[in-house]
Amino acid sequence: MQPVPLGEAGATSELTTKAQQFAFGSERELENRTIVLPAKPKLSADAPLIAEAAGDLEMEGGGDSFPLEGIGVTAKVTELGAVQLKICLDPEQPEEVGRGRYVGAIQVGGPGIETATVSLEVTLRESILLALVLAVVGMLVGLWAKMYTDLGKDPEASISLDWMGKYVKRAAFGTAVLLGILGVALSLVQLYGDNPTWGSARDMFAIFIAGVGLQVTGSTLVDFVAPFKAPPPPEK
Repeated sequence: MQPVPLGEAGATSELTTKAQQFAFGSERELENRTIVLPAKPKLSADAPLIAEAAGDLEMEGGGDSFPLEGIGVTAKVTELGAVQLKICLDPEQPEEVGRGRYVGAIQVGGPGIETATVSLEVTLRESILLALVLAVVGMLVGLWAKMYTDLGKDPEASISLDWMGKYVKRAAFGTAVLLGILGVALSLVQLYGDNPTWGSARDMFAIFIAGVGLQVTGSTLVDFVAPFKAPPPPEK
């Protein structure tokens, strides 16, 4: 198929568009993406192109936007008569973009080329370190709650530093801690890893509660094998 002679009456090329997703995670480093948009009929090598963002990328649900200053677009015609589009996103320009899902579009066209729209979706989330801290704090709260309950319900024990020391020296406590660590890892995978926009108050509360719940569940399972029971007082 011959390239379209631009300027000829009625000669129009159509571009095959592709949606693009940028998942930055918790990073805020500049990212480049190059895509090729096939043209039908093919474009001539000197075909003038116009490519630009349609505006700021807007956050789903309202709120801040991903500013136009952080979006760079360049376009050129390839040897095969298609359009090579280079998209550059910088979440730190002109200032750091917050977590969330942002949507928008890039428009590509020119004389003799039907304007095409490339949909963009950008996701950012808070640091995994924050998620880890919340999950670990939840795990520690779960350990404390289980220990407090066990010491409080045993008539031979008491809630004191001395008895807490005896409690944590048990092999069963070590097993419970290991199960809690596994619970932390599981909550990070399911609640953080699978959520590209993690970081809302609800997300933070959920991972904290998961840390508490999984630790208490693990400690309860350990009780079936080695329940806590205070040793009898020494005979006088």
